[in-house]
Amino acid sequence: MSPESGHDLRFLYPVSPDPEGLVDSSSLPEPLSYGLQPRHVLRAIEDVQDLLHQLNVVLHESAYEPLEDLLDRASFSGLISRTITTRLAEARSGSLVVNRYHNGYPDLIPHGRYPNDTVQRGVGLEVKASRSDGSWQSHGPRPGWFIVVQFQIDETESVARLQHEPTRVVAAMLANLGEEDWSWQPARAGRIRSGTASVKASGRLKLRDGAVWID
Repeated sequence: MSPESGHDLRFLYPVSPDPEGLVDSSSLPEPLSYGLQPRHVLRAIEDVQDLLHQLNVVLHESAYEPLEDLLDRASFSGLISRTITTRLAEARSGSLVVNRYHNGYPDLIPHGRYPNDTVQRGVGLEVKASRSDGSWQSHGPRPGWFIVVQFQIDETESVARLQHEPTRVVAAMLANLGEEDWSWQPARAGRIRSGTASVKASGRLKLRDGAVWID
C-alpha cells in the first residue's frame, strides 16, 4: 500500500533503515562473534521494518487495530527479537542456528555444537528487542554475547493513532557481557514473577560502544 492509497495515513508509511548508519567493523572495540558483520544486522533490521509494514497494511485493510495495539509490549518485542534471530541465523547459516530448546539460552547457538541444535543453557548470541534506551533486562545475569535492538513506537496522545509515525528500529548494539555487567533482583516472596537481571552501567557502555548501526 502506498501512502496515497492509505489516505496519507502516516502509520502505514514504509520505513527504510538508513545504510549511512552502518558502522565499520574495524571501528568496533572487538570483532563480532561467529562471523557476524554489521551488514548482516542491517539486513535483519530491514526485514523487521518490512514485516511490520506489511502486517499493519493487512490489518488496516481488514479493519483491525495496528499490530502495536493488538499485541502487549512483551509480545511485540518478542516479534521483533524473533525476526532478528531468524534472519541472523539465515545470514550465518554455516555458523549460527536458532536454539530449538523452548525458552533456551541463548537464542542463537553455534551450528552442530549441541545435539539437535538444542540446549537449555549454552553459548552463542542472545537477542533482545527493547524500547528502552538503557534499562535492558534478562532472566538471569548470564555472561556471553548479546545484541540489543532498540526500537521506537510513536505514542503521541494529541495525534490520531493512524497519523502516528510508523514504528522504527533506531539502533542495534552488540557486546560480550560478563556476569559483572549485570545486577540481580530476586523474586519477592509470594510473587509469580521470577527474578530479574538488569544491565549495569558497565554493560550499557559495552553495548553502546558496540553499536553496529544507528538510525
